[in-house]
Amino acid sequence: TDAELTAAAERLTAAKIRYRRLPGRCAFHSRLMDPAAERLTAVGARLISTAPTIPCLSNVTGDWHADAPSATYWAAHARQPVQFAAMLDKVLIEDAAVLVEIGAPSMTSRPPLR
Repeated sequence: TDAELTAAAERLTAAKIRYRRLPGRCAFHSRLMDPAAERLTAVGARLISTAPTIPCLSNVTGDWHADAPSATYWAAHARQPVQFAAMLDKVLIEDAAVLVEIGAPSMTSRPPLR
């Protein structure tokens, strides 16, 4: 909720921890996505899913995708915390690592770090 985000920002500021609040219209990767999980699973079941042809990391597991995502993967993707640190651990051991963040166009401009 907005109140929880504000309280977290106040704690980070008090602890002198830099943070960036990202713009968003929905609380992805939180319990607030639970009502959407069933619909996401139904949509996932209708998708033609294949294993990746290039190395691809999963936000859900923090590991490389080996197989095609299951129908329930997309609900987990929206609901579970992003395993960003685990993904960094995997990708930064590569010799020629390039990091790219991909998101919706409305999310491309970032507010400054506080």
